[in-house]
Amino acid sequence: MSSSAVIDRDTHLPLTNRGMVAKRLWDALLLARSRNLPCTKAAVEDAIFRFYLPQAHTLAREAPGWPTDPGATQQAAELSLAQAVLAWAGRDSQEFEDFARTTISCRLRRLCL
Repeated sequence: MSSSAVIDRDTHLPLTNRGMVAKRLWDALLLARSRNLPCTKAAVEDAIFRFYLPQAHTLAREAPGWPTDPGATQQAAELSLAQAVLAWAGRDSQEFEDFARTTISCRLRRLCL
């Protein structure tokens, strides 16, 4: 990796590699779903969850409720991310990121009210 590579602040992967990894994960999930492979599907969903987990934690840290109850805020972000992964049926990883960010942010706002 060159010293001029742009690094994603959440995953610490070069942005070009991050997009490729996300695409491969979503392609694997679509394949597992289409072939009805429950164990593979569960493993890929877990990998996708872990891939996006740093972003969920970043959203939790930026939430207004973080200083008062960081554990509950982080847990709410993780739960929302898991729900987003399970609900997503699209192919586009960028669209998923937008969907997940919205899902997480909405739950965090409700938590902080």
